Amino acid sequence: FPELVTYNEYEEDKVTAKKVIEVLFILLICISGAKYLEEWVATFEISWLMIPDFVYALFIGVFITNVFEVTKLHKTDSETVDILGTVSLSLFLAMALMSLKLWNIFDLAIPFLVILAVQAVVLGIFSY
Repeated sequence: FPELVTYNEYEEDKVTAKKVIEVLFILLICISGAKYLEEWVATFEISWLMIPDFVYALFIGVFITNVFEVTKLHKTDSETVDILGTVSLSLFLAMALMSLKLWNIFDLAIPFLVILAVQAVVLGIFSY
């Protein structure tokens, strides 16, 4: 007998447009909040505190996630966050690699190869 296809009207889709929009809104809050936080920290003129913008966004994202977990205000779908994170990472890497000037780092190839060879020898000695 062939397996019957059943439909459950209460079954929930894993990733929906509503969930994607919710996660994108949280990302918008993190990114815009990071810019404002970076400008606010810059007003203190602390010369030794040089943090990139994306680190502030990470801190805000961790804060929002922990607040949602503790207070149960909103259930963030982890699968949607994972998919959007993968897409964002892919876009970031594509843009970073497209703007990379390989001829500027070509001079570092020899030192990198020397370091790699030394590490391989030391690891070989250590593991023997």
